Amino acid sequence: MPKSALYSEYQLSNGQRLAVVNIHSINFTYAMAAYKKQLAALEQALLRVDGPIILAGDFNTWSQRRLEAVRAMVSRLSLQEMHFQPDQRMTKFGLPLDHIFYRGLTVEQASAIDNGASDHAAMEAQLKVLG
Repeated sequence: MPKSALYSEYQLSNGQRLAVVNIHSINFTYAMAAYKKQLAALEQALLRVDGPIILAGDFNTWSQRRLEAVRAMVSRLSLQEMHFQPDQRMTKFGLPLDHIFYRGLTVEQASAIDNGASDHAAMEAQLKVLG
């Protein structure tokens, strides 16, 4: 039951390469094996990245166990969780489904606004490369 993740790299003006991943995680499984397998594959790809990272998308973190698995992975990758103002992200069971995590960047502004175009709020962020 695989879902999708798009991995891209961009050359920055300071010579670093920015890794950007947009993910749509597995949703309708209660067992954690398939979910953790998808996260493990993503983590293996990102462990090779030396520079800045943006990891964003629909993680389907509708359970505490799923949210904890994601947070453990991003901790191992030294990523920070973005906070939104305003924060109108879609939630299930009181937990947000969508996230942006980052490393090697500073957040200048971040918002998640429900514009009615999707069942998920549009997450928008302005980031700046450190240094």
